[in-house]
Amino acid sequence: MDLVPHLPHALSGELDGVLNNLVDEIMKINSDIAVTAMKVYIKFMLGKRYLLSIDCNNSAIIVYFCAKPGQLEDPKKILKDVSSVGHHGYGDLRFDLNDAKQIPTVCEFVNQVINL
Repeated sequence: MDLVPHLPHALSGELDGVLNNLVDEIMKINSDIAVTAMKVYIKFMLGKRYLLSIDCNNSAIIVYFCAKPGQLEDPKKILKDVSSVGHHGYGDLRFDLNDAKQIPTVCEFVNQVINL
C-alpha cells in the first residue's frame, strides 16, 4: 500500500520503501485494521479504537502508539513519552523508525496496543 504521496514531508528514497513495508506488516497483524491517510499523518484503527498514527520528517518515520506511558512493555526504554507535547496524529508514546530492521519492534508494540 503506497501511502507516501499522502504525507506532506518528503522521505529519503530508502525510507519510502520502509514506510510501505511497515504499513504492509502492520496490516498482516490483523486484517481488520483500517488505514486512513489524513492530511499530515496516517492513522490505524481497529474498529472504533485508535492503535497508532504515523508522521514523517526528512530522516525518520515517527510512530505514535495509542497507549499511556507504562502500559507497554519496553525493556530497552526506546519509547518516548510525548503525552504533554503537541504533535500530529494520535498516541502518547513515540518511536522513531530509521530503518527496516526496526519494523519487527514496531509490530511487537502494535500487538501490545491491540491487547490492551
